Order: sequence, then structure tokens, then C-alpha cells
Amino acid sequence: GNWSNSATWSPAGVPGSSDNVTIATTVTLDANESVNNITVNSSDSLTVSGSNTLTVSGNFTNNGTCTY
Repeated sequence: GNWSNSATWSPAGVPGSSDNVTIATTVTLDANESVNNITVNSSDSLTVSGSNTLTVSGNFTNNGTCTY
């Protein structure tokens, strides 16, 4: 689902700059966003669309697929 869609996340709600995020499905970054830490689980993916950017202030752990 799209990052900006609150239904993509559990619990529902778009993550903010102080959140630790786990990607446990296929997510498309469709806006400029910031998070604290992010983990992409194995067999899951994060795709950055267009010129959107993801700012990570902590750790970025990629066990799956990231496409820029």
C-alpha cells in the first residue's frame, strides 16, 4: 500500500518522524517522510516513487527489497 494511507499500517496511522517503522508488506513511499528507525522484513519491500525522499534519523535495516 501507499505510505500515506493510514490503512497500510498497524496500528492504523501514518508513521511520524519519531516512530520506529517495520515494513511487513509491500509499501510505496508516495510522499516525503521522516522516521526514527526503519526495518524492511525479509520477503517484503519498500519502493520510493518519483522524487520522494525518506529521511531516517536512526538505523535503516534492509532484510527485504528496497527500490529507489
